[in-house]
Amino acid sequence: MFRVAALCVLMVSVFLPVVRAGDVATLPILYQPNALDGYVKFAGKRIDLPVIELRNALLKNGFVVVKDGRIPVQKVKWEKVLEKLHFKGITGGSVASGPSEVILKGNSQGYQGRTRRPLVIVQRGKIHFVKVTAIMRTNLETKIVDGKLTMTAPVEVKALGLTARGVIRLEATQVELPPRL
Repeated sequence: MFRVAALCVLMVSVFLPVVRAGDVATLPILYQPNALDGYVKFAGKRIDLPVIELRNALLKNGFVVVKDGRIPVQKVKWEKVLEKLHFKGITGGSVASGPSEVILKGNSQGYQGRTRRPLVIVQRGKIHFVKVTAIMRTNLETKIVDGKLTMTAPVEVKALGLTARGVIRLEATQVELPPRL
């Protein structure tokens, strides 16, 4: 009887740490931005995208956060990018739809990924009391090589039968997490 109880205690003590280790969530990997730029061109004229809103849309607490090979897309904050752009004088609220994350896949050079479908922001607003709709589309294409993250997003904004095209670029380097106390 004692041997059976001792064997049970031994098995529990051996396998319990293995079970707990599987339940531990993976820590996020943080990337600190070095450069962020975004613009669209219309009729040969460059229109800069609002940098503060881009930072809020792409970063969480000042960092790009990668967890379990995924980068979350903050759709609500992307709405503000189009609202603050005031493309062709359009003012009004907007709604974003599309994927909620960029899924990264590993290869021999590092990691790369993109949104499965475009992120679409629709703004219904007015210009001089005329109702208009502006649409912004983008795919977030991401590469991570040697601790450097590069995100490139081609952008297209359409309104009033006009189209402006441009790009958003983000470069960031990996930040080491401080040890837990």
